[in-house]
Amino acid sequence: MTNIRHYIDDDESGRFFDRSAYVRMMDDVESGKIGIVVMKDMTRWGRDYLQVGNAMEIFRRNRVRFIAVNNGIDSEKPDTLEFAPFINIMSEWYAKDISKEVKTGIKTKGMSGKPVATEAPYGYMKDPDNKDYWIIDEEAAAVVRLIFSLFLRVKTEIRLPFI
Repeated sequence: MTNIRHYIDDDESGRFFDRSAYVRMMDDVESGKIGIVVMKDMTRWGRDYLQVGNAMEIFRRNRVRFIAVNNGIDSEKPDTLEFAPFINIMSEWYAKDISKEVKTGIKTKGMSGKPVATEAPYGYMKDPDNKDYWIIDEEAAAVVRLIFSLFLRVKTEIRLPFI
């Protein structure tokens, strides 16, 4: 292959189609700059059945060959396209299911009294013996205490009405 372009969506969710690299790629497809698109698998494309179907139609209309390596899909081989819609539906379902599981896990963790944040707030640190427990970071806590005492002094001197 020659004239290779890479469209990289690192740090952008595949659930959405307004990803910067994806939009650029589709613009290049529509303007005739692309003849073949190779992806690792269908989930790298997106996880919305209708949007992926629309994009596949744009590819077909613009005579762009599509290959999803891990799924064994190649638009030049029609028999490989039979399961593409099912792969898209399962990818969409998986994204929604995993989102529910993550939300439930966070809620359960919080309800049990465990912190849901990945990092301890300033003034605390994770207990080296128990990652679900925070202990006071004395060095940082001294700064927090100073800020709090300065705040109380200012509040008393100025008599801030909203605090």
